[in-house]
Amino acid sequence: MRNSKRKEAGGRLAFERAIEWEKVLRRREKEQESQQQQTELASEMIRMRREIAAKEAAIEQFKDKMLDDMSALQDEIETLKMEAKVAVGATC
Repeated sequence: MRNSKRKEAGGRLAFERAIEWEKVLRRREKEQESQQQQTELASEMIRMRREIAAKEAAIEQFKDKMLDDMSALQDEIETLKMEAKVAVGATC
């Protein structure tokens, strides 16, 4: 009788240990999944920041080009005004 109780107690103890190990393994798997998700999110954020930086650079280039074009147009307008004044002065 004692042997059967010992076996039963030993079996129960082994079963409880197995359950605890299973819990530990599940917890570790969840931690690994969480770390993997964090790594993926960090990579996605880095990619998005690079895209934003590239778009900002393109906007700055466009803005600089527009300012240069506006300046060139303003110079051309001033030149045409001067030519018009000279032409009007020559006809008078």
